[in-house]
Amino acid sequence: MSSFDTGYTLVPADDVLTADQQLGAALSGLVPTANPDVPRPLGRGWAMDSETGELVMRGNAPAEVSGVDQLMVWMEKTLRTARLAHPIYSDSYGADNPFGEVGFQFTPGLAGILIKRITDALLVHDRITAVKDFIFNGAPDDEVLLVNFTVVLDEETEIPFSHTVGARSS
Repeated sequence: MSSFDTGYTLVPADDVLTADQQLGAALSGLVPTANPDVPRPLGRGWAMDSETGELVMRGNAPAEVSGVDQLMVWMEKTLRTARLAHPIYSDSYGADNPFGEVGFQFTPGLAGILIKRITDALLVHDRITAVKDFIFNGAPDDEVLLVNFTVVLDEETEIPFSHTVGARSS
C-alpha cells in the first residue's frame, strides 16, 4: 500500500505556537514594519464643507480627498469636536470646550486660551510637530472670530490654516 501525503498532520507538532504567536506569524507578511525614517501617509477621507459641516458630494457619493487636503479636513473636524463628548473617539481627540468663549469680548487672555486649546488639539496628530503664527480677526461685536495660523509637519512642510470660532455648535 502506498502512502499519500495530504500536507496535513493529525498530531500537533512538539513546538505548538500560542494564539498570539500564530496571529503574529499570519500578520508578519501583511503588516508593514514601521520605519521611523519614512513618514506615514496622511491618508484619505471625505471632503467636508467647513461652513456647513456637511460632506461634499460628487454625484451620489462623498468626494474623496487625500494627503494635505485630508489633513485639513481632519484639523477642522478636530477643532469642532468637543474632547470626551463622543465615546467613538479616543480621549485625546478633539478640542477642550471648543465653543466655550463664544459671545465673550475678545481679549489677549482669550487669545492665549484659544492658542493653547488649538495647539493641544492639533498636536495629537503624529505628523503635526508645531502650530504657530496665530492671527485673530474679528470685531468685539462680531459673533465669530477668525483664527489664522500655520501648522508645521516637518522642516519642509508648513500649512496655512483658517478656523472660525463660533460659526456653529458641535
